[in-house]
Amino acid sequence: MKMVIKNFSSIQHHRDQKRCEFDLLSKKRYNESCWARSKTDLAELYNYKCAYCERDLRKYGNITIDHYRPKSKSKYYWLAHEWTNFLPCCTFCQKKDDNFETAKAPQYNPPLLADGSLNYDFCKADSSYLLAEEPLLLHPEIDNPDDHFVFDENSGELLLKYHSIKAETTIRLLNLNSSSLCFERKKLVDDFFEELDIWLSELQMDKSDLNIALKILKIHQEKAKQKSDNAEFSFVWKYLQQSLSYKP
Repeated sequence: MKMVIKNFSSIQHHRDQKRCEFDLLSKKRYNESCWARSKTDLAELYNYKCAYCERDLRKYGNITIDHYRPKSKSKYYWLAHEWTNFLPCCTFCQKKDDNFETAKAPQYNPPLLADGSLNYDFCKADSSYLLAEEPLLLHPEIDNPDDHFVFDENSGELLLKYHSIKAETTIRLLNLNSSSLCFERKKLVDDFFEELDIWLSELQMDKSDLNIALKILKIHQEKAKQKSDNAEFSFVWKYLQQSLSYKP
């Protein structure tokens, strides 16, 4: 998971919400077009990666939109058309379904203005109204995953940082340490260092080759840095970049 900056005040998506507000509040009837049109915007914003596990969405068919807070009629139906509640999601992470956990009482009641319309300021994912729930599922546009996870290169697992309850809940709800994900992440690490070892061994280095070896390390470090911005599992590439900083 990687933190992403999104424009929470998109005029285009606010218009979609307003257009569908009556049916949503009076009949709890959703208009799928409100989030269907968001697919392209979200895919580009997230570099075509799942907001949760960072799988490349192009490998797994159509891009789907996950409602961070579930839009079911018994829960956060009033957020069904809310732009800040949309995240691009792979079919694996979409299995979280309506699961959403909070430390405080959930805000299932829509925040209304005096005229009965939605208070859109309180619908935003970073509003005081919603954050008062203390959600336990990490939101990559609000929470910095680096504050909650550490990566284990030996197992490919995500581990808790500072015993983060948010990290524990997110891993559990999204199955972020599934055997397939751990395998893919560990393979990325193994392949990276295998390539590095090949480069170094082909030099048949002695002491006079130290500068060349350092240059090779620098090349690989830069490669990891570039991929940490956009590639699948960018947090693993960030780890690789940092790990090379400690090599002699």
